[in-house]
Parts: sequence; structure tokens; C-alpha cells
Amino acid sequence: MTVARSSDGVPNRLTMTPVDVVTGLYAFQAAATALLRKFRFGVGCHIEVSLMQAAAAFQAAKIMEYHLEGGEPQPLYSPVATMRTSDGYLNITAMREQHFVALCDVIGRPELASDPIYQGRELRIRNEASLLVILRTEFAKQTTAYWAEKLTAAGVMNAPVQTYGDFLDHPQTRTMNAVEYVDHPGVGTIAIAQIPGTLPISSRPIVRSRSPLVGEHTAAILGEIGYAESEILAMQADGSTAGRSDE
Repeated sequence: MTVARSSDGVPNRLTMTPVDVVTGLYAFQAAATALLRKFRFGVGCHIEVSLMQAAAAFQAAKIMEYHLEGGEPQPLYSPVATMRTSDGYLNITAMREQHFVALCDVIGRPELASDPIYQGRELRIRNEASLLVILRTEFAKQTTAYWAEKLTAAGVMNAPVQTYGDFLDHPQTRTMNAVEYVDHPGVGTIAIAQIPGTLPISSRPIVRSRSPLVGEHTAAILGEIGYAESEILAMQADGSTAGRSDE
């Protein structure tokens, strides 16, 4: 959160849980490595994967940067920011001098490129606050599409801030089949992002294409561990187990 601050300096908390997902990925990586070790050398291992460790590994580069610089890492470039437009938001990145000059030309403020306090990366970082005030004022005057077209033509890196809806409807998403829609009983149609490097969801056995409903396999599991059908029906009927009594 300390490196994801808003324009007023307040640390931002994400409204999704990337650490939970990343921890699962690290756990899978560790398990796959352990299985390979077992097959090759006949030796297994104990795997311990925590949320804290996964969060740290995911941010390893920033942690190294913090330690080496003896404090909060400084921005690499400026301006690198999210701009509010007249109808949305746009990310901009002016990494090099030519990018900054082109940016100033696009917004109609070419004099900024020759202003002594914005000459070079270090000075732009040092005087970022005043520079961003000027840029935000200009970007608020036009739409996101307007600025994206102008900046792209000028060679300045930019990208509109998209919603999940924008992503789902994007031509590249559809062309790459990056999302597949799966019907789930009791839930409806679910948009599932394909996992890179694996078989498409549509080519997998149907039993693996969705998560089970609560209690969907209760009867089968109870039967496997020795309960009679009459006992299972009784437990389902009185609500002591999940699942319908007419399954």
C-alpha cells in the first residue's frame, strides 16, 4: 500500500485479493518442483507456503529497492500518473525526454518542456507535485479517447483505465479467447478467464469445468465411507448434511 498512494499521498488498498491468488500459484509451483524432485531423486519434501511469504516474494524487487536506498523507493520517472479526463481516466508514462516533450506538445503546453524546473528526470521527480497540477488541469478538458489517440500518435505511452466490462468486450479478449463462458447450475453463466499455458476450458472434461454445488456429492461421499442409503436419506431429510433428500 505504501507504494500505491493516491495523489493526496494516502496508501491505497486494493478491493480484490491478489495475495490469496499469488499464494496459490506459489504453492502450485512448489508442489510441481517437489514432484519433479521426487521423480528424479526419489526424495520428497515438506512444503510450507504462507500468505506473508507470498506477498513478500511478489514484491521482491521493491523490497530490494527499499533496502538498498535506505527508505521508500523514489519514482523512476515523472510524469507517470493516472489522469482524470472529462469522461474517465487515463494512465500516462513519459519515461524519456522525447516523451515529455511530446506530451507537452499534445496538451498544448510546449513551454513546459523548456521550463528550467522540469529539465531532466531528477528535476521532474523533485517538482512532480506542481507538474501534475498543470497536467491534471489540461487532461480534464478532453475525453479519454481524445487524449489516447493524440498521445499514441505522438509516441507517448498511455492506456485508458478499463472496467472489467471493457475487458470482457475488448476485441483482443475475444480474439485470444481469453475468457470462456460456462453455464453453472444454480448460478447462471459465469465468465471464466483462461489460465495461460493450459488447455482451454472448453476442451477439459465437463466435471472439471465448474465448482460443485454445496452438498452436490454428499450422498456419494457418505456412501463411500460406509453409510447405508437409508441413513444418508435420513441425514439429508433432517438437514444434518447438505444436499437434497430426493437426490
